Amino acid sequence: MGDYDRRRRDRYVEFRPRGGRRFVGRGGGRKRGREEPEETPEQAFIKEVMELGDADKRTSKPVEKQLEDFLPRLHREIKNNPDLVKDTILNCAIELSTKTPQYATLIGFLNVEDAEFVKELLQKANDDFSAALSKPDIHRARLLFRLFASLVASNVLLPSSLVELIDVLLNAVISTLETTQDSTGRSWQPWTDYIVNIILMALPWGGSELADSAPAEFTSVFEKVEKYANERPIQNDVALRPFLASIKEDDIAAKSDSGSASFLSEVWEAIKELKDKSLWKCQSIIRTSELIDHKLAAGHPIALPGITAPTGPPGVSPDMPISQQACIVNSSFPPRGGICLLDPIHTGGELPAIERLIVEEYIIDTLHFFQEDRVACAQRLAKSIPSPYPISPLLAEVLFSHMLMLPNPPLKPVAYGTLMVNLCQFTDLGPFPRGLSGCVRELFSRMPALDPELSHRLAEWLCFHLSNLGFIWPWQKWKRVLEAPEYDPQRLFIRSTLTKLVNLSFLENVKENISAKEFHSLLPPALEIKPVLPPPIEIKKDPAGENPEQNESKASESADQNADVEMGEGENGAGKNSENEPEKEKEDVMEVVAVEEASPGAKLTDELVQLMNGKQGYDAVKEWMESRNFETVLEGKDQALQGFIHAILLSGFRSTTHTIKVMERYIHLLHELAELSTKKCVIEKVVEAWSSSTQRICLVLTSMSAIGLISGEDMVEWAFGSAGIAEEGTGVEVLRGWDVIRCALEHEVAAVKSAEAVVKEAELTVKDSEEAAQHAAHVAADAAERLEHGDGDNAIMVDRITSANRAESKAREEVESAVARVTEKKDAVGRAKDRQRALLLKVYKCFARVLSEKPSADPGEEMEGKEDLRLYYRNLAHLASFSRGAYLESEPLQQILTDDVFCEGKVPAETRSILFKNLRSGNEADCVDVSFDLSLFVKKRVGEKEPSLVQAQEKADGAENADAPPQTANDPMEEES
Repeated sequence: MGDYDRRRRDRYVEFRPRGGRRFVGRGGGRKRGREEPEETPEQAFIKEVMELGDADKRTSKPVEKQLEDFLPRLHREIKNNPDLVKDTILNCAIELSTKTPQYATLIGFLNVEDAEFVKELLQKANDDFSAALSKPDIHRARLLFRLFASLVASNVLLPSSLVELIDVLLNAVISTLETTQDSTGRSWQPWTDYIVNIILMALPWGGSELADSAPAEFTSVFEKVEKYANERPIQNDVALRPFLASIKEDDIAAKSDSGSASFLSEVWEAIKELKDKSLWKCQSIIRTSELIDHKLAAGHPIALPGITAPTGPPGVSPDMPISQQACIVNSSFPPRGGICLLDPIHTGGELPAIERLIVEEYIIDTLHFFQEDRVACAQRLAKSIPSPYPISPLLAEVLFSHMLMLPNPPLKPVAYGTLMVNLCQFTDLGPFPRGLSGCVRELFSRMPALDPELSHRLAEWLCFHLSNLGFIWPWQKWKRVLEAPEYDPQRLFIRSTLTKLVNLSFLENVKENISAKEFHSLLPPALEIKPVLPPPIEIKKDPAGENPEQNESKASESADQNADVEMGEGENGAGKNSENEPEKEKEDVMEVVAVEEASPGAKLTDELVQLMNGKQGYDAVKEWMESRNFETVLEGKDQALQGFIHAILLSGFRSTTHTIKVMERYIHLLHELAELSTKKCVIEKVVEAWSSSTQRICLVLTSMSAIGLISGEDMVEWAFGSAGIAEEGTGVEVLRGWDVIRCALEHEVAAVKSAEAVVKEAELTVKDSEEAAQHAAHVAADAAERLEHGDGDNAIMVDRITSANRAESKAREEVESAVARVTEKKDAVGRAKDRQRALLLKVYKCFARVLSEKPSADPGEEMEGKEDLRLYYRNLAHLASFSRGAYLESEPLQQILTDDVFCEGKVPAETRSILFKNLRSGNEADCVDVSFDLSLFVKKRVGEKEPSLVQAQEKADGAENADAPPQTANDPMEEES
């Protein structure tokens, strides 16, 4: 079978447990009323292998019996399709990681009866491991190594061969440690930490056999790991800490670094505990019964084929700058994720630390491999994770740790939100909502220290969570925030959450469902656009015919006269018999008038709105503007552009789609007016018109950027000059400024990804067309050969040759067209990346401007006198967050940032240190330690000293819970959802 046909076939038989429920005729993607395709024999076999080791509710058959009974079926399939069997067993052992020992036992049974097939299987596993290390595929390599350890326990692999593989890997690690030119470790330590981690985390699956079979070599392994763990340059990665500062002594959560360098230290301590106590049998690893060991012993263990020792991190070369190497290594080997939010007694019990780490691995594996089917993923997390203690608190902590991982989470934030909603609805998990509430409570109490990006993610999650669970939340427990000042991070967080909640729903619905009316003050205003003409009001008109202004003047004289006017009893006696008139006649005395006279420009703009509502074309509108001297009446070019934009916004106010349609209709006029005006006035008019909705501002500005009216740089420049960033502003202004910056960046990132996706699609078209051309040429050649030898009907062969030649010619034309399209789209990618780099540079320059000088403040000065210093620290935190998240895209800018934008003398040493530490580029030699003064964000109470953050939180909690019953000692997690 040719590659072209095989590729078409593989689309239907490839093994994909991610969303694997599709193989059993259920799960995501099925349409109501659509018949499911008939299950193929390959799919039926895959389903059977996946279900091995699951509890059989009908027969209560033990796992060992299930495996033995499946052997005849397995032998038949090996004869028919050995490659499918190898792929299926390996993929199940990897992707269903909680059952790795069961699949190792299955391979052990096969080794007794068909050792030759097992040798081929091990060769494939060895090749896959080498490829996964080189690619790198960090999950596959880690789980293949775990399988190797399990195969030692099932008497399939020689213990000495696994020790040799460990020795090869550790020698590469030690060699890198001793010969590197990068003393910071940024360009290599994530890779070496990863190698040591996969070795250590596999030992609970086979450490006992390794210690018994090769004690000397096993001791040597520990000595090398000890040497590396002590000498590596980064023990805890400050750049990846989710909290800016500690809030108390021995603050474990503040020292979390998203599971980066600190995770190896944690694993190493846990493994040393196992070795010292010889406790290699872990309760969280489900092993097969020892009663079958004598059956497995009948097989002969096989030596693992050797691998070529890696010489360094994949994808980098010594010729690259260290900053480029660091970016590649950091992106290829991201942190594992981890924040200590709950008391360890709830997430690990009193068992050895390795038990908690193993259960965490199970959760992480399930998240990775079943992310495409959220329901199946949630069910496996709820029911299929073996744990020696209740899993709910640990599961909640792991999900939050991953969602808040720095610099980026492994999955999209909405994935975690969906999973948590599903898990809250599962009764099997019991107290999962309590664990979730405990995590939220801890994060909320640390809000002043929380990284700004993580605060944004948490707000997005919470609004999604509330909108899916009936808006139920104990808002009263946060009511102390209502008395906090505008700059308070907790108050800003609640305002951000409520704003996003309104964006997901609508204002009246949110108001109706939030029972705590006090929090309505933090909701955004009703969605409305600023009108051109002054808004009219209703006032009373005297039935005697007096002017409304006269009645209004009389009404302002005294409360009694006001009452008389309302009853129609003016001083002139008019209306004295009005109480005998019908109610309708009383209502007739109302009149709608304008408070102030509209300017000529406003009136003209209102006429323009009517023209746009009538869908008048470009020529008609332009002719009207010239005939009415639009620019002159509005008193300037900038004012004319703002008036035109205001008219567009009013005409398309119903939705963003309407606004875009109107903009596209008058795009030429917009560009003509914009050529003579500043871009700042465009943004100011949009912000002024849609001041009630930051979301609508961002959508409109993004649409204007897409049509080239403004650029992302214009949006960034405006935001950094606005209140809330350039100067202390209200909570709404603070959130609006950073939302506009985030919107501009996301727009450019999306443009690059979209262009790259088009290139990939075009490259696939080239590949498919080339394969089609080759296939047609092969058909033509085969027909020509048969014609030459007289094999078959000559007319049929001639028709086949003609048809194949025509198909080949058409495919060649498609190849040429697709190649040209690839070239064109690659140019588009280049232009998009240039725009992205220019925007990033603009952001860095703006940060350098607002952080060019650190304000001074008297230690005894009141909070109200420290606005500049508080603003400085807030912007510094945002610089840390931004540079960390954009480290990959910022790599080409390293030199200009170092030598020009953030050079010594232009910005304080703190600013330089924050930037280069969070870029993680190896340029950290001159960095200084930076401490964030969190007391600036905690308002001092009258008559007391400046409190620490934790003191303020404890006092507030104490005031709330003064009348509440005491909590039990074994349940400190406060139920909030």
